[in-house]
Amino acid sequence: MFSPAEKIFNQFRIFNRYLIPYWSLESLVLLIVLITTILGLLGPALAGVTIDRALLKQDLYLFRMLLLISLLLAVFTGGLSIIRTYLTAYIGRMLTFDLRRDYTRHLFRLSFTDFHRRPTGEQLYRLDSDLSTAAGLASESIPRILVTISHFIFLTGICLYLEWRLTLIAILLTPLFYLHSRYFGRRQKDITRSFKDASQDSNTMIQDALANIKLIKAFGQDRWTVRRYLHHRLRIIRFGLHRVRVSITGNLTAGLLNSIALIGFSYYLGVRVIRGSISLGELVALTIYLAQLFVSIKGMGGLYRDVMVKLVSWERVRETFSLPIRKEKPDAAALTALRGIISYRSVSFSYRTDKTTLIDISLQIYPGEFVGLVGPSGSGKTTLLMLLLRLIDPDRGEILIDGHNLREIKWSSLQPFLGIALQEAFLLNLTIAENLRFGRPEATDEEIREALEIADLTETVREMEKGPESMVGEAGNRLSEGQQQRLNIARAVIGRPRILILDEATSAIGFDSEARILSRIRKELIGTTILFATHRVSSLKQADRILVLNEGQLVENGTHRELIKLDGFYKSLYKG
Repeated sequence: MFSPAEKIFNQFRIFNRYLIPYWSLESLVLLIVLITTILGLLGPALAGVTIDRALLKQDLYLFRMLLLISLLLAVFTGGLSIIRTYLTAYIGRMLTFDLRRDYTRHLFRLSFTDFHRRPTGEQLYRLDSDLSTAAGLASESIPRILVTISHFIFLTGICLYLEWRLTLIAILLTPLFYLHSRYFGRRQKDITRSFKDASQDSNTMIQDALANIKLIKAFGQDRWTVRRYLHHRLRIIRFGLHRVRVSITGNLTAGLLNSIALIGFSYYLGVRVIRGSISLGELVALTIYLAQLFVSIKGMGGLYRDVMVKLVSWERVRETFSLPIRKEKPDAAALTALRGIISYRSVSFSYRTDKTTLIDISLQIYPGEFVGLVGPSGSGKTTLLMLLLRLIDPDRGEILIDGHNLREIKWSSLQPFLGIALQEAFLLNLTIAENLRFGRPEATDEEIREALEIADLTETVREMEKGPESMVGEAGNRLSEGQQQRLNIARAVIGRPRILILDEATSAIGFDSEARILSRIRKELIGTTILFATHRVSSLKQADRILVLNEGQLVENGTHRELIKLDGFYKSLYKG
């Protein structure tokens, strides 16, 4: 089990690889910090000299010179501070970009299952707020640590030289400040975690509501949704106010400890001035130095609390980084051509340990074959197709395409040969043409026209004011559900794929339009292997073969006529 100090050190060690490209700039920042820290320590000494040798001895020339030196120091340190502030901001923003780049790449390389472990709202919160806060560990906390530690070391040396007894007493009080900071740091860390959890829950809730605004209005749940959202916001406010209360209490008690110690030291030094053992200038200088020493000790406590709070964000980011990404084998085959032979060999898959979704599925699909998948909800149709798309991997068995194990094929070489249309259209807030070119950027206008024709969408697009350049709206909300699905099918067929996957892709399309689409697909995409999963059993009459699934098992396999003659499960689905 790591101590808090070891834990913080480990986080900075991990951050080091992000800091390496900026070490020249970071070194300059640290040098500026060191110079300004040293120059800042000259102030109390100059104040003491001004009192003892200029004011009390009425030396106007020395007084002017000392003021000029103070002014020059202020201008010089101010200029250095401006440079440091800009460099710190630059490093911070670039670090945030680097972290966000690696986080995004990692996020999109996760398996489909791992990606959906957390809702989108939570992922967005981690991608934005948590990453920005975590980057502050490296860009802000390291310079602050150097400032605080170097300031403390120099001040301790000066104070030991001027008054070693009081300095030793101040150092002995340091553990008290540390215990105070540790107690409030842990409390703030716990509250911050709760605050962030509540914030991401709120983001998730409102994003889900906005995405389903049609459903909310249809069921008249407007007020309930608003009340639910405001309840989330009030919860965030409560955590935020709790965090403020803890912060105020911590600062007040730390200030009280600081004040008590300074009053005691001031009394001791005042008595010595009255008795004539130290001069007034020495009193002023030593009092300022001791005050700065206690401010430095208090600053270390504040820095500890700040780092602990930022660690919450970094730990949340690390949770995603710790998830394994899907890596292709170095010797994975790159396909240059595809026939479209698909083989499932003893494939089993489970989403949960207590229930198997697919059980020992073995089948072979041949090039150009139109294969229908049918079965009740939950029978495994979609899972069978998701395995083919490598969104998930089988627990047992293997899937082959043209004799190559799916896991040993470079996905980038296989994807151009696939056409995919799912029940949900997943349209982008772009034009119709841009949506069609999403999977095939080089598609010509003629290819777009042909794809729209196959998807029975030509007349619909022609009636639009801007034709293919018409915007579809967010999630395709300017189109009907049937039009969305037809555009989805057009996007799937525009590349003339060798394997076409249709998963409930016509559920919102009328029977006549569906029949035309399937007929055109078979006519135009000659040689394409088609897998069509549907609940509409009547739509599969023209399929070359129908695979019947029930409770994760392949129970029947044959043409429509053959399966009707069997008088088995398929016939009951057809008649039902």
